[in-house]
Amino acid sequence: MYGQESSQQPFVNVTQDFLLWDTIAIGSDVPTNINGWYPSFAALAAADVPLSFFNQRQEGETGTTYTNMKKKTGLDWPLDVESLGIRFIYPDPVNVDMFDGDRAASKMFREVLVEHTSLSLYIGGSDDKILSLKPAHAPAGYGPMANQSGPTASYSSTGTMGEPLAGNRWLWLKKALTLPKDISIEVRLNLSAKAKQLLVLLAAVQPIEFLAGSLQNWALIEVSLRGTRQVQQTGEWHR
Repeated sequence: MYGQESSQQPFVNVTQDFLLWDTIAIGSDVPTNINGWYPSFAALAAADVPLSFFNQRQEGETGTTYTNMKKKTGLDWPLDVESLGIRFIYPDPVNVDMFDGDRAASKMFREVLVEHTSLSLYIGGSDDKILSLKPAHAPAGYGPMANQSGPTASYSSTGTMGEPLAGNRWLWLKKALTLPKDISIEVRLNLSAKAKQLLVLLAAVQPIEFLAGSLQNWALIEVSLRGTRQVQQTGEWHR
């Protein structure tokens, strides 16, 4: 029988395009039980630790919207990383009676903070740093362009670093970064003294006012790794 013969065939890994991401959220109503999420910018600055990605949160805690890491301790599959990007998201709906500093907070978060921080990628242990750069050198390569609604009593604008083109990321040009299954990975965002001063001065993310009520917003920092992963082909004949 065809099915019986095929059931003896060994499983073979197949290669799939893949994006791995992890997100830090800052907002007055963020869940307090998620590692590395903060209720305010001042609390983030006061923590005095690097912001850490890919080893603090997992999908079962945050939902896939904010990370697709299955576990914090390592990769579930071999992964060839071809690019890295980081995205700073600060929705800034403000009322007409807000101060100019509140209006400018989104721009400061996306365009000034990135110039006063550094990003490092660690593989397989805290001492194995294989990449170091400024976040401004690694735009996300995707996401919404800046936009604004108005004129109304309030408006909402959002933006991202650079044009949302897939090539606008930090690229491993010569050879993809090959990571084996179960290896630990970590991206650290280190804040300078100037970055912490800026964070302390940033106002809370203002809510969007709708006719039916208010929506409390979060600021987000998202790091993504893009490449290919090796997964076992669908177990059609698996018993």
